[in-house]
Amino acid sequence: MKTKITVICCTPPASNPGMSSVDMAFSSLRRRHALDAEVRFAFLYMPQEMEGKWKPAGKEGPASVGDIPVEYRCLREDPSLIDDADVILYWGDFIHACKFQHHVWSILKKVGIATSDAEARSLTERYFFLSDAPGEVVGRAVVFGATFLFNTAGQYVEDTRYRELLTRFMGGAKRVWMREPYSALAVSAMRGRPGEAEVGVDCSLLLRDEDIDALPGALRGEAAAKVKGKVGVFFGRSSFEPKLMGRFAREVCEKLGREAMWIPWGDGSAFDSMEKQAAKGLGRVEQPPVARPVQVGDLYRMLQGCAVVVSDTYHVCVNAWRLGTPAICVADTIPQHAESVSSGKGFAWRDKRACFYAMYDAMEFFTHAQELTDRKWRPRRVYQLSQLLGREEVARSITARMHAHRDFMEARLIEQLRAMATRKSTVTAGS
Repeated sequence: MKTKITVICCTPPASNPGMSSVDMAFSSLRRRHALDAEVRFAFLYMPQEMEGKWKPAGKEGPASVGDIPVEYRCLREDPSLIDDADVILYWGDFIHACKFQHHVWSILKKVGIATSDAEARSLTERYFFLSDAPGEVVGRAVVFGATFLFNTAGQYVEDTRYRELLTRFMGGAKRVWMREPYSALAVSAMRGRPGEAEVGVDCSLLLRDEDIDALPGALRGEAAAKVKGKVGVFFGRSSFEPKLMGRFAREVCEKLGREAMWIPWGDGSAFDSMEKQAAKGLGRVEQPPVARPVQVGDLYRMLQGCAVVVSDTYHVCVNAWRLGTPAICVADTIPQHAESVSSGKGFAWRDKRACFYAMYDAMEFFTHAQELTDRKWRPRRVYQLSQLLGREEVARSITARMHAHRDFMEARLIEQLRAMATRKSTVTAGS
């Protein structure tokens, strides 16, 4: 019998190319290593449920999201996705973060899946923490590329149930690889090995160029040539003034002698709409040479074809670097909001973009938004970046570090999945 792997993913609000790159990465991994397994991708709730367009899987079968080659099942409708899985793989993102639990509860209530916080909480605990499952089932769980970077000491103290369930789950899971060192250190303590952190990678890094080539889209040939050498620009994750970020991107373009092209990454359901506001500072900016809405594969090809990318958005930068395109990240790391999707909880800021750049010695490309407000500092920053980009070996060394880390962690993950499959075969043969 084939090994059964259930890959549990975060539900996207709608078009989110970053989340798509995370999920596609496992399909990529599976093909590359000829993994002989039945793989089921699953959500706790379906995007179609948020739109009021969902029917049970028994009637319609698995559902797709956007134009990526991945189909998803609903965890709540099919107990076998947990019960008969040989590997329960929690794949990337903030699935186990405290704030994310509250976010999911509000969605479950809003769409009528749960009628109270208590009912919503029970659902998230059952599927994200395997709270009702015996230790043997928790022992079939593997966590890869996840994070709870935004958790705080106060949350662990105030919500003892969350702390206890998280500790039980992380302590009992077969293997855990978090995507950054802060979460990895926390998990090592939960697993009884304080300080022995296993730092994984963002799942998006596991995609390969050939996976992008295989995706549908119109950005090929003559259309693709129109992207070459451009400065790709996207802003959609900041509380900072878009006009000032646009002006900075314009000054980078002028210093490099290159033209700007807007990359329409996602839509208003997942990102702030900053295109018009940024254009006030950016000035002349080309539109992509394909019709909107742009297919996911073409968005990645834009990143691949650009000479450099300027963005405030985590997965724009991660995907650009993975493809070998240097990405200048503009980040308001102290956004002065109660919560930020990039920096976490107010007065406990810990920016995920800064963490990613720091892990791979890419901080010279990381621009704090406050730098853009100083008339003397901003031109110095633009000059520093232009000189840095002129030394192509620097950007290549950063991508090489990311790829080396990715390749090592990919081998570790495949080794673990094969070991669990071998154990199943041995048990089946002996029964």
